Amino acid sequence: MRVTLTAVLCVAAVAGTGAFAMAGAQELSDIPAAFVDVGLGARPMGVGGAVAAANLGPESVFYNPAGLAPATGAAESGPTAFSVTHGEQMGLVPYTAASASHTLGSGITLGAGIIHSGDDVLTETTILIGAAREIIATPWLAGRSVGLGVTARGRRASFGNNESTDGQVTGSASGFGVDAGALVPLTEAVTLGLSGRDIFNSLTWDSSASGSYSENVPAGLTVGLRAVPHGHVAVEVDIEKSLRLDNPDRVFAGIELSLWNVADLRGGYRKVLTSADSDEYTAGAGASLDAGSMRLRVDVAYVFGQLENTMRFSLGAEL
Repeated sequence: MRVTLTAVLCVAAVAGTGAFAMAGAQELSDIPAAFVDVGLGARPMGVGGAVAAANLGPESVFYNPAGLAPATGAAESGPTAFSVTHGEQMGLVPYTAASASHTLGSGITLGAGIIHSGDDVLTETTILIGAAREIIATPWLAGRSVGLGVTARGRRASFGNNESTDGQVTGSASGFGVDAGALVPLTEAVTLGLSGRDIFNSLTWDSSASGSYSENVPAGLTVGLRAVPHGHVAVEVDIEKSLRLDNPDRVFAGIELSLWNVADLRGGYRKVLTSADSDEYTAGAGASLDAGSMRLRVDVAYVFGQLENTMRFSLGAEL
């Protein structure tokens, strides 16, 4: 089983680079907000979304699946963990996401997640299943290993179900996507993160006005460097390269300060590189406490957006 999973992860990571170019030739849907990435989880958004090289536990299924497994020397995580997050984009569109992870005795960590957003005008649901494990010991760092992960996404949407006049356009969509990622420790304090989102994907729309047609969700490649100079401060910078000519590249940066292993303070920054007026700043905080054999977490984040400020709220548990 270990050999099979390792082979699948390696093939997905390598073969995915060939699919990046194909995604750039596809047309986007007539619904520009379909399955848009708004940023999920209060902890990731507290640091501006700069988490490509972080071990986030179950929330890694949304960002870099390699972060599902608790790496040696990284942030502690129990063998089973859960997280639920909620926010309202632009103060109008509700987003709710839940994720869970469990580490098996073989060292493989399985993850699952669900994202539900929207209303009767446009409702979207994404289900994610992921797996990760550390497979290659770094010869220059005793006890640290390279981790690989892969996530499969299933997507479903419906639109036009709100009350309206005659001639209302209705329809639905369904599709899939595959993410792959890696975490590579460079030194005791620095980790390189690589994440390819939707390296293979397809989405088929069925509209009462336009019939059926297929497209690709825009793919992207994120490279991040995370530095933990000591156990209380972590700094990360990510660059997301869009693999479509008509989608912009983005940069993310964040800092997290841990206080006595019970509280965290966070700050972040993100920007669309091709736009001079796209700067966004984030702030967040978190707290954790032990309740018997369980460790509970609560996190909040506030995003100072260009059009509307938004808040994220997350609850989590580690067993």
